[in-house]
Amino acid sequence: MKRLLVEISAILLLIVSLCANAVQRNERDRLRSNIEALNDNLDYYMTADSVMVARVKRQTLTIDELKADNNRLADEIKAMNIKLKHLQGATTINQQTRYIFIADTVLVVDTVEREIEPSMQYHDEWIDFKMLGRRVEIETRDSLIVVRYQRRRKFLWFTWARKTPEVAVENRNPNAKILGIKEICVVQ
Repeated sequence: MKRLLVEISAILLLIVSLCANAVQRNERDRLRSNIEALNDNLDYYMTADSVMVARVKRQTLTIDELKADNNRLADEIKAMNIKLKHLQGATTINQQTRYIFIADTVLVVDTVEREIEPSMQYHDEWIDFKMLGRRVEIETRDSLIVVRYQRRRKFLWFTWARKTPEVAVENRNPNAKILGIKEICVVQ
């Protein structure tokens, strides 16, 4: 009888240790992929129809890690009236666009025999504009935050209603307007 009890307890101990090992292995793999994502750079490539694509590895964080490491992002999500417990994912995108072109118009003043080189510069947090002679350079910057969430309603211990998943996008650039948002979730 004692031997049977020892064998059963050994088997239970083995099962518990295997389960604990699996949980620790999953956590180790998650943290390893987060380190890879933090150390990885943007990967740029072109599609067949010459569209530039940027790719980066995804991080997987818990709510506590998000609060501790990315408290600015957590504060911005709270400012959007989204509870962190409803959060499913967040993406921050920084974009820069540069335009350089040569203007066809030349200013000529009657009293001066040579061409006047027009020059003009404007700079703020979101746009740089330089016009030196006929060369015009425009550089714009945007900063977007994309948040995926799903609100749930609970009563006592039961979740009794789930709303459709939603996407909120915040554009920090006051001069830009978001024209459309489309998120597709593929279920397999």
